[in-house]
Amino acid sequence: MYRSIALILFILIFVVLSGLAQPQNAGLPKVVPSSLIADLGTLSGKKPAVGLAALVKFANEKLSTDGYEFEVDPCDIGSTVTVEKYPGENGGVYSIYTAITKSGKEQKFLADAPHDAPCGCWLNLPIKAATPNQLVINSEKGPFKLVVPKELLLEEVDLVDRSLRKSVRTWVVPRGGPPDGVSTDGKKLYFRIEEQPLLLEISESGNLRIIPRSDKTVIAKFVDLKKFPKDPKNDYLGYRSFSNGKQKFTLKFSHVCT
Repeated sequence: MYRSIALILFILIFVVLSGLAQPQNAGLPKVVPSSLIADLGTLSGKKPAVGLAALVKFANEKLSTDGYEFEVDPCDIGSTVTVEKYPGENGGVYSIYTAITKSGKEQKFLADAPHDAPCGCWLNLPIKAATPNQLVINSEKGPFKLVVPKELLLEEVDLVDRSLRKSVRTWVVPRGGPPDGVSTDGKKLYFRIEEQPLLLEISESGNLRIIPRSDKTVIAKFVDLKKFPKDPKNDYLGYRSFSNGKQKFTLKFSHVCT
């Protein structure tokens, strides 16, 4: 009888301890880096050379599954490095981040611990769509939508009016620095993709697409303004004006912090 009681107690203690030992990251969606840029480099380096149409098709298919890497500053958003030192993709450890879903529920997810940067910290997130209010983030469990916390700083570009003071449209962009083009209707923004004849297109609704640099709907000719309204809170402010002779659009952005 005593042996039976002892055995039952042992099993109960084991179950409790096992429950306590469960990693706090169990069941959370894990954000993993997008391999889009690396895979594009591999494909474009093959011989015989891959045609532009095939490259664009591959890039968009990869974008739909992996997302595109966006840099965000999570320094002021609450995160806890996992006790288990769960290995990260870049040699570090994962952190648990807490944000709010579109439905208003709390959402925790795993991503790399923040990396040091000259003006704070940075974290790469594989994004499928982005607006100032919502991010669609890719994870091993599929994409999930997050309401952007005010503490999570995003890189943004604004289309401004002639006074350069009023914002007409705002895009969330992958990184700091000036854009490389704007559409002829002023609704889409473009960034070059490293070492590729391609552009990342960001629509006014935050959807992403990849197109050839030679696309006729892109205005790529620009002038960087030297005189513009200053912002005492932003020492890295810049303005770039795009024009094709008929349309003209001026965009406000932040240079990369150094």
